[in-house]
Amino acid sequence: MDIAVSNYYYRDNTTSWIGQHGGQNFNFILVVDKINFGFRFKPWTIYPKEEMAFNGQTLPTTAKLNNIRLDYYVGYSFDFEKLISIEPYAGYNRTSFLVINEDELNQKFTFNKTGGLIVGTTLNKYFKLKDYGYLSVFGTLGYGFVDYEKVHSDLDNGYFEWNLGIAVKSFGIKRFNKKVE
Repeated sequence: MDIAVSNYYYRDNTTSWIGQHGGQNFNFILVVDKINFGFRFKPWTIYPKEEMAFNGQTLPTTAKLNNIRLDYYVGYSFDFEKLISIEPYAGYNRTSFLVINEDELNQKFTFNKTGGLIVGTTLNKYFKLKDYGYLSVFGTLGYGFVDYEKVHSDLDNGYFEWNLGIAVKSFGIKRFNKKVE
């Protein structure tokens, strides 16, 4: 499991709507040998930088807009000396938007969900806690090929992200009992 702080950078049209923003990042990983199967939950609340019309309604800049990202990915760990690893990954991102103050605005909004391929790499520095437990300080760089035009035709595609965080990793071991004859 890990927790991180993330920052996202969009192209011009998307930036003019929601800005360059950060957010928290919660990651759950199943590791089998050197292969990682991960799920990231990345929620964040933002205020739009400019008004934009969706389905005949104008979303005001006073809207509290949740930008929720779900990443599903597979990675591989290249382990080096001094408890350092580099883990490239590829997967799929699912992004949705939700207005959480619709009652205050007296409006209901619906947004199309979108998604796309994600790629990146993580650099880990591990610190041993116990026999099969480690604390990791890590940084991630990634790119999401997410099609924001599905949300609104004026938006761009893709975003760049970086993450800094800490993780706790525990490993189980296999034990085989040999039958004595």
